[in-house]
Amino acid sequence: MQENNKLPKDDKHRFDITTSKIRNLLSLATEIYHQEYLRNEPKLLEESLYQIQMMRVRMLYEAGREPAVKTFLAQSHLIGYLKDIGDDRMKLIRYTQYLEALVAYHRYFGGREN
Repeated sequence: MQENNKLPKDDKHRFDITTSKIRNLLSLATEIYHQEYLRNEPKLLEESLYQIQMMRVRMLYEAGREPAVKTFLAQSHLIGYLKDIGDDRMKLIRYTQYLEALVAYHRYFGGREN
C-alpha cells in the first residue's frame, strides 16, 4: 500500500464508482433492514420482500445508467446475493452488513466522494 492509504490506480479492487453512489444503494437496503432488525421471526415481512424486489430493479437500473455501477455490482456480487436472500431475515441482515462494509472499505481505500 502507498503511504496515503490509497490503493494503486491499477489495482483490481479499485472501483470508479463514487462513495455517494454506494451509499445510495446502501440506503435502499437500510430501510428494509430497520423494519426487520428488531423482529424475531425467521421469515421476512411481505412488504420487505416487495422492497427487496424494488431494490433489485433499482440496482439494475443504476447499472444500466453507469458502467461503474455495473462493474461494482458484478464484482461485489450484490445482485446475486440479493436474489439469494429469499425470505430469510438473517440473510437480509448479513447482506446489509456486507453492503455497509463495502462502503467503509471503498472510502478507506480512497474512493471518490462525488
